[in-house]
Amino acid sequence: PELPDGLKGKVVAVDPRYQFVVLNIGLKQGVKLFGELVINRGGKLIGKVEVTQVEPDLSIGSVLQKWKKEEIVEGDEAAVATPMAKQ
Repeated sequence: PELPDGLKGKVVAVDPRYQFVVLNIGLKQGVKLFGELVINRGGKLIGKVEVTQVEPDLSIGSVLQKWKKEEIVEGDEAAVATPMAKQ
């Protein structure tokens, strides 16, 4: 599913054991189930997540292992994948 251009949020919790993150954006901001978001830190790609649960103001995403460059940590930024990052 397409997510709104410019959608941005932050990682507020990470579960490294089960490889999921909690984001501070949800239905009200336009997040959709199975949407994909890139995770970055200081403009550097850290990984990518697929949304597996959406609440009004938060969402949970599973870390996509093939995109994982580093461990995702609280405070990392989440944003809509640009066309280049969707490949």
